[in-house]
Amino acid sequence: MVEPPEESPRAGRRAARRAIAVAVMVFGVLAAMPARASGLDEFVRAYHCPLLKAFETIRAHEMTPLDRYIVLSVDRGQRYVQCRFFDQDRQIECEAASGFYGPQPAPKMSRARLNAIASQGFSMDGSQGNFRLVRPIADHTDLWAITDLVLETLYRGYGARLKRPLGMKAAFVPGMVLPRGDSSCVPIG
Repeated sequence: MVEPPEESPRAGRRAARRAIAVAVMVFGVLAAMPARASGLDEFVRAYHCPLLKAFETIRAHEMTPLDRYIVLSVDRGQRYVQCRFFDQDRQIECEAASGFYGPQPAPKMSRARLNAIASQGFSMDGSQGNFRLVRPIADHTDLWAITDLVLETLYRGYGARLKRPLGMKAAFVPGMVLPRGDSSCVPIG
């Protein structure tokens, strides 16, 4: 049997340098390619304008103690975010479902989903009710930010995806599903 000739140390270093050069070129090409939007980005783009319009529709009506709300749900059950305007529309309170109001014992949520909800600023004390968040609404940009916050909470916290419609119950807004829209609405400061 004939043994292959031994590779010189110099030839081995050249081969290693070539492999590194090829890897650098491949990574350079990949980095230059346009990034695909993440699932979250696509989800927010699809629902941002319709949800913002729903918020604005609710606020356009005369202030009453009731009928200042919207509930968005993922499928059925305890996967929802609900918001209501109060204090003459200067504040909004949103609640993310904690399982408190559902069948007991409440279904367990993964640590990742709980962290996703907490990262949006919700209090995570679900011992007396839902996870709660209150924000001031001074102008349109605050409402814009709340819209994104609600959508990200639904996506990251409750698994909402584009392939499943978002259920909706809202005062003054017709329909039982939040429609998808385009991203033509722009923030007004």
